[in-house]
Amino acid sequence: MKRLMICLFATALMAGSTAFADDARVSLGLKLWSNTWEEEIEEAGTTETIDFGSSLMVGPALNVRFSNNWFAGISFLQTTKDYEAKDLITSQDTTGTFTSDTFSAKRQDLDLTAGYMFSPRWGLFFGYKSITADATIDAQGQFFGTPFSVATSAEIKLTGPGIGVLGNYPFSDTLALYGSLAVMSIKSEFSSEGESSSTDQTGASFEIGLGFVLTDAVSGNVGIKSQSFTGEDEGVTSTDTFTGLTAGVTYTF
Repeated sequence: MKRLMICLFATALMAGSTAFADDARVSLGLKLWSNTWEEEIEEAGTTETIDFGSSLMVGPALNVRFSNNWFAGISFLQTTKDYEAKDLITSQDTTGTFTSDTFSAKRQDLDLTAGYMFSPRWGLFFGYKSITADATIDAQGQFFGTPFSVATSAEIKLTGPGIGVLGNYPFSDTLALYGSLAVMSIKSEFSSEGESSSTDQTGASFEIGLGFVLTDAVSGNVGIKSQSFTGEDEGVTSTDTFTGLTAGVTYTF
């Protein structure tokens, strides 16, 4: 059972478990998160939902479980393909200009976590999240019958602290249910073509899944994860939600 507790903590940053033991343990793993991105915009009583498609995020995770029941971890994920949405903006004026826009973005997530296990079943953690998205907006159309194409680059950053709880319920010595829930205070920054703006957002992250032992040193997990961030700027409320399946494999030294 102790081996299962150690493996559960190692398999999912912010969503694992640990046990009381005589020494510190270090775990190195690979995390995957296949997720969709949707943005809901509310303005003047109307709501619009934009589908930015999906992407698989992959990256390493390093976790340390100390002998005094404290733990710490770091993970870094990045997209393997761009999120993409087409025909976001169309416009036509007296000059005969018609544009059709395509939005695409790469994303990188950095998570830092430190916490304490009050028992082998549940604990409390504090964290810091950094999300960076490099976006490109391609506009194509005609100007008095002459085709044109314009590309605009932008950078989106979401950073801030969070606090959460995690826990587990073992079914056997090699299989257990794990879960975590965190709330975050996020600063959202947008910059493009020399202009920038920022808003304060609130967010939440939830994950639930199964952790399992493969060998004495190797463990894995599968589950579902959702992150959502909401902010308001000049009367416009926007909510960005990322949801999808997560998995991981970890080696504990």
